[in-house]
Amino acid sequence: MPTARPVSPSIDLHILLRGIGQIVLQANALTGALLLAALALTDLRLASAALVGSAAASMTAVLTGAERRDVEQGLHGFNGALAALIAVLFAPHQLAAIVLVPLASIGAALVQRAMRVPLARWRQCPYSSPCLAVTALWFPFVALQQAGGATAGPALTFSSAADALLSGVAQATFAQGAWAGALIVVGLAAASRRAAAFALGGALVSTVLLVALGASGASFADGLLGFNGALAALALMPRGPRAALAAAALAALIQWLATHAGIPAFTAPFALASWVMVIVARRFTFGEPDVVIRTPS
Repeated sequence: MPTARPVSPSIDLHILLRGIGQIVLQANALTGALLLAALALTDLRLASAALVGSAAASMTAVLTGAERRDVEQGLHGFNGALAALIAVLFAPHQLAAIVLVPLASIGAALVQRAMRVPLARWRQCPYSSPCLAVTALWFPFVALQQAGGATAGPALTFSSAADALLSGVAQATFAQGAWAGALIVVGLAAASRRAAAFALGGALVSTVLLVALGASGASFADGLLGFNGALAALALMPRGPRAALAAAALAALIQWLATHAGIPAFTAPFALASWVMVIVARRFTFGEPDVVIRTPS
């Protein structure tokens, strides 16, 4: 009697795009496609790295026994995409980036798999922590040392403020510029108009707070003050506006502390603030009933 052969693991384009969409916590392929367009608008290498990273991490998750449903929702792809983006942006030369992209993506997937037991115990989700853990292994050794000169930003006008706000959303994916940010906002709105509004609100809260704390005009113009707040607000969106905006403010404070300590924080302020605010929200019963927030969409 012929026996059924096991189905070989496969990763299709929809899974890859959902993995990229999950960078902004949306399990939506159209969101991922628009994020990919924003990355391509910044640099085609970034778009390519995001696809490779999402594919490598998703396949690693499949081969290590992850639940197929989670893989299909992109929950294992986004940390690989983020790890690949950081490798392309900060590796000292192209050859190092080519080597780092798949290694960092696979490493992020393995770290995420290793975190599943403690995260289940704490009823938390990983956010970008697996990517950050893998990046910490190589960044101090091969990353470019970038001088942080105090350059002046543009004069504050409504147009420059709007550009900075959109650039802050763009920086959530390491894209740059107001047009890239606008594409990401449209991508968020394609999944949830509420998510788009919360991302903009979180970016605004974070930017205003960091400007008040003395952030440079150049950081303001480049959107470096808003992305952690935008992501934190998205993560806490199911808990309601109070928790979401508090998470954005906490992310800004953590980012300010890291900057003054000379630590490259990337999205660590978002992850730390989200973990803390999930615990606080459960303690004081903000928003929805106590659930693990996997994705707001």
